[in-house]
Parts: sequence; C-alpha cells; structure tokens
Amino acid sequence: MSPSETGNGAPRRRAGGTRGPRSTRDQPPLTATEIIEAGVRLTADRGFPGWSLRDLAAALDCWPTAIAHHVGDRNAVEIAVVDAILRRVPMPDPGLPWRPWFRALLTSLRPVLLAHPGVARWLGIAAPIVPSATAIIEEGVRRLSAAGFGAEAPAAYVTLLNAAVHLIAAEDERDAAPRLRDSIRGRLADLRDDPARPGAAALAATLTGGWERDQIFTYTVDRTLDGVQARLTALLAEPGDAGGEQGR
Repeated sequence: MSPSETGNGAPRRRAGGTRGPRSTRDQPPLTATEIIEAGVRLTADRGFPGWSLRDLAAALDCWPTAIAHHVGDRNAVEIAVVDAILRRVPMPDPGLPWRPWFRALLTSLRPVLLAHPGVARWLGIAAPIVPSATAIIEEGVRRLSAAGFGAEAPAAYVTLLNAAVHLIAAEDERDAAPRLRDSIRGRLADLRDDPARPGAAALAATLTGGWERDQIFTYTVDRTLDGVQARLTALLAEPGDAGGEQGR
C-alpha cells in the first residue's frame, strides 16, 4: 500500500487537508471511474446509506463539486455506484433453461449484495433505473416469455427477484442492528421451549438449531421457483396455449 492510500484503497487526504486541482499536486486528473470505485469501497466499508458526497469527496481528496462535474448529483452517483456493484454479479450460462438460469442468478446475487450493505434495499425500490439491472430485467423477462409465461412474464420476474432481494435486504437490516438481532435470538430461545405454542416453538427450534442463513435463502429461492413453475404448468395446460420451452 502506498503512503497516499488508506487501508481500503481510497486516496488519503494530505496532512494539511489541502484540496484543489490535481494538476497542481502532480496527480493524474480525477475520473468518473475513480469516483465510482471509491463509492463502491465506501459502500462495502460503511453501507450504502452510510456515506455522503462529502465523505466521498474526502476519500478522493477533492471537492464535492468535482464529483458533480464528473458524475452528477447524489442521485446520479448512487445509480452509478449500484450499477458498478451489480456488474460484479456473474451472469449465468446463457445456455441454461429458465429455471436453473434464475437459480444461478439469484444465488450469485446474494454474496455481492451482502458485501455491499444497503444496496439490496435500494435495488428493491429502484432497480429499473440502474443500467445493469435493466439488462438483467430484459434477459430475465425474455426467458420467462420464451418459457410460456406470456403476459405474466413480468409478474413472474418480479416475484422471483423480490423473494431474493428483499430477503437479502432483511439480512442487511439485522446485521446493522446488533441489539435487535440479540433480542430476536433471546425471544426465539424462549419460544423454543414454550409448549403452549407448538408452531412457534417448531419455528424457533429450526431457526436456532443450525438452519443457517444461506440455507434459508436457498430454500426460499427454490420454493419460489416451485411456485412459479407450478403457475407455468397451469398456463401451458390452458386451451390454446402456444407452448414455449415447455417449462424447462
């Protein structure tokens, strides 16, 4: 690590706190890519809601106006940072049928989003305005349409993505609130031994008995896919159905 960098790779502010044109400090010009990557690092370190444009400017040793000049306002920066993060998600093999394609996509999405807290919640609200998310939407809806969902392809897509993204967002929220997490664990321990509530006791026993979060996520994805698959089977059985990939 060079003396001019912090531990997370972001440029360190000079001891005097002087900011100004990089050309006067024998530094290369600031670029949009550098700004966006710094935003990605801050998101991984502090969470997406945990930094401001001033924080980003401080990490880059520049003025906020320089960020606005190269990327835009806070909204433009957010979109660019989320887009860069989402591009880190490996896309599934294009030769896969629709169901394993979606399973691979959703499974690959989780570690990337968990490594950048707060992005899942933001995507759950504003995904269509992110270029890389729009590309995923286009491909996902196309595959569902080809499988035979017809006019229901967009709804099937939203169902699948919401199940995964909102569950990841819930993980983020729990990780960001340790007191709440500890309170939940304590309550589950109480419920686990409550004979008056056998259903709640069974749930608590499952959640405290080694059923890890990745297992919960996989179960949720698979059962959601089961439901969407069942709907496709019903659609393909309707009179006059034009077919498709026959539920592959």
